Amino acid sequence: MSIFFIAQTPRAGEKNHCLVVPCHLPVSEREIFARINAAIYQPIGKDYMAVSQVVEQTASTRQGHEILVLVGLNVNQLSSKQREEVCLKLKHYLSEFETLVTKKIDWYQENSNLLVYRPELELWGQDTFFNDLPKKRNSKLKKWFRREKNDCEKQHFKYSTGQSNHKRHYKYKILIVLIIIFAFMSLFNLKTCTPQKIPWNRMIILENL
Repeated sequence: MSIFFIAQTPRAGEKNHCLVVPCHLPVSEREIFARINAAIYQPIGKDYMAVSQVVEQTASTRQGHEILVLVGLNVNQLSSKQREEVCLKLKHYLSEFETLVTKKIDWYQENSNLLVYRPELELWGQDTFFNDLPKKRNSKLKKWFRREKNDCEKQHFKYSTGQSNHKRHYKYKILIVLIIIFAFMSLFNLKTCTPQKIPWNRMIILENL
């Protein structure tokens, strides 16, 4: 079982609670929810360690737990020094996660998603510090809940360049308004330029000329 990060924040825009996960998950979606719920009440388990902080929700004045969980460790085989070092790493990445939540993720764009996929969590899990730590083997975790890495990276690039869907919506609305204006102008010009019918008696006079 590989080591990876999962997280939950109560500051996910208007919907408040949301899970943030790496692009590639070696466990099922159900397992993610179970690990987060367990880590909130028990920060150290058989195969995970977690750190959390209490923060104020975005859409209300209520408070909630923002939690970062490192999954895949064989905690029973960790020495006391290794546990302390893992805790320090987790606190460091919890600070990074706070920046990700408050400054980098476009929650307007992600407002309908229960899980948000971010390449940052995948990179954090690849920290070389974790390479020598004992890992937990679990043969029951056979399902892979995946999303294409390229799609996740494209999404991250879009956020980093400031391109979000709500900004595109404004552009589309302006384009639609311009099309409607041009359509009305064309219709008006057609009406003003339509040749008028000549009365039949004038037509006779013109023929005689």
